[in-house]
Amino acid sequence: LLWETAFPEHPYGRPVAGTAAGVAAYDAEDLAAFHKKLYVPNNMSLVVVGDVTTDEVIELATKLLGGYPSQPLEPPTVAPPAPVTESRTRLEKAPIRGTIVTYGWHAAGMDKKRDVCTLDLIYAFLGEGREARIAKGLEEAGIKDAAPEVEFITRRDPGLFTITLLCQPESELGAREVLLHQVERLRTEPVTADELAVARAAIHAGYAFDNQSFAGQVGSMGFYEAIDTYQFAVDYLSEVDKVTVEDIQRVAADYLNTSRSSLVIIRPKKAGEGTKEARLIP
Repeated sequence: LLWETAFPEHPYGRPVAGTAAGVAAYDAEDLAAFHKKLYVPNNMSLVVVGDVTTDEVIELATKLLGGYPSQPLEPPTVAPPAPVTESRTRLEKAPIRGTIVTYGWHAAGMDKKRDVCTLDLIYAFLGEGREARIAKGLEEAGIKDAAPEVEFITRRDPGLFTITLLCQPESELGAREVLLHQVERLRTEPVTADELAVARAAIHAGYAFDNQSFAGQVGSMGFYEAIDTYQFAVDYLSEVDKVTVEDIQRVAADYLNTSRSSLVIIRPKKAGEGTKEARLIP
């Protein structure tokens, strides 16, 4: 619901698996045409990690893949997401006991690598570890029944920086107030050098854990090669280390503006109860 709300026109707003009606409309000719259009050697990257030599990889790749001729590549043309100029809110009811609140902000794409690394550090400030600002703010506010989750996955085009809260209905407004207050702090108050060092350490630890195996390394390189270049995976930690205190405040101010956010709230469904909304802007 959040991605659909934040991207009403761009493909990022569509479900990855498609819709029931859309899938039912496909036939064998559609699938063959799609495969012929995009599954061509000149649209493929081969990433190999392990105890092998370049010559061995080239020999095997030539033997196994060299018989597939290149074809004219016709990827679909996708216009970049339109700039967000106002907040968007969507309220839903569902048969659940708690309330789910998710904020999303259009974030940086791969054309702004410095901002990507800075947003990763902001993710660490807000949601990583016991000292994460949102969890700590909820604790200080006496809200013990709210579970926050912060997420930012880099995409080719500008994607979303998201913060999700699962809470009891009576805690919703207080939890949202804490969340927005912590975001606003990053926009208006410079973090300290020590805080930045702790956030960097968290990013280093997470990256080391994700890439401790060959599978993790090839996954990271392949992921970034698909949306930009594998070199970003190689240089990532050194780029994170270049982010400054000034970058944190600049990027938070540029992207995490409440007046340009998308908000989705799913509340417990009760018979005969209407939907109400109280906007919270610090």
